[in-house]
Amino acid sequence: MPLIGYGGKTGSEMLKGKDLSGQTAVVTGAKSGIGLEITRVLALAGCRVVMAVRKQASGEFAAKNLRESFPHGIQVGEVVVRQCNLASFGEIRAFAAWLKDQPYEVDYMVLNAAIKGTPKWYTREGHELQMGVNFIGHFHLVQRMLPQLQAQQDDVRIVAVVCKDQMDTTLRMTDINFSKVNYDGAKAYKGSKIALALFAKELAVRTEGTNISVFAADPGPTGGTMIDKYSPMFFGRAFSASFLKSVAQGAATPIFALVAPLASETGSKRRSLRGGSGGIKSGSLLVDCKVNTSVKIYHSTYQAKRIWEEAEQLVDRSVIGCHVANAGMGKEEQWVMAFILRPLMDFLLRMFGMRRY
Repeated sequence: MPLIGYGGKTGSEMLKGKDLSGQTAVVTGAKSGIGLEITRVLALAGCRVVMAVRKQASGEFAAKNLRESFPHGIQVGEVVVRQCNLASFGEIRAFAAWLKDQPYEVDYMVLNAAIKGTPKWYTREGHELQMGVNFIGHFHLVQRMLPQLQAQQDDVRIVAVVCKDQMDTTLRMTDINFSKVNYDGAKAYKGSKIALALFAKELAVRTEGTNISVFAADPGPTGGTMIDKYSPMFFGRAFSASFLKSVAQGAATPIFALVAPLASETGSKRRSLRGGSGGIKSGSLLVDCKVNTSVKIYHSTYQAKRIWEEAEQLVDRSVIGCHVANAGMGKEEQWVMAFILRPLMDFLLRMFGMRRY
């Protein structure tokens, strides 16, 4: 049983009585844990859910089990699985392009995927893995989808799943990839979650007055997830799961961020979602299904702007590097690069205790 102090609010309760038929949500990291629970409750409310997962096969397996768990005789939303490894800009761009070609618009995005406690591993573009997946990958995904989302007729909500307890320090802007200092996996994770929260804050500023609302939502300390699977603390955390929120409770605040009425000053085209003075304002940090104003770093407009600019530079350098690397290559050279040189590089990285994800 979870601690009584956390209350019994669940994602299902946040959606009680709501009909999301005809709407579409994209959930990253949807194969397990909170992401899978968010997928489940949205689908039960009639919402189509695109599960963005690292591996297609494991995502399909999770979706199959999920579909089989739905009660018989009720109409549920379609569950679609699509591979999108956030450690690869190529897969992120392919996923965004695929979404653009679909006959439906995206109403909700949940930036949930996260990895924690890894050794010094790297993304395909060479970014430190936790920062690369938890923040930079989500940044690039939203960056690719933003023009499409802003061109839509209806409202869009983007929810970044963050961790308030990690936001107790400032973020080292000059070396977020740990290229100049000794690597510390715990600090890398902390930095990635701070960066994601600041990204949500800055995105809200940059989309103010548009059809897009952005929120940072903290699920709270939740057991039964796989986020710690690379950490030495994983088994200890699994053992202590009974003292944490359940996955169903962990999903409550992200779901609340998706469907709670908006404040009157937030530009919503759906009048039914305007909550007047009692609604939530785009850019809010939500904890336990309430607006939280106590986290100092989250309200630093300077740091939020800086992390956005830093991410833009990292993405631009990576994309330009890919183009330069492939420029002028014939099909034979591209084949050698893809099937000989890159695998060889991965092998050498593993020999020296490093890894691409």
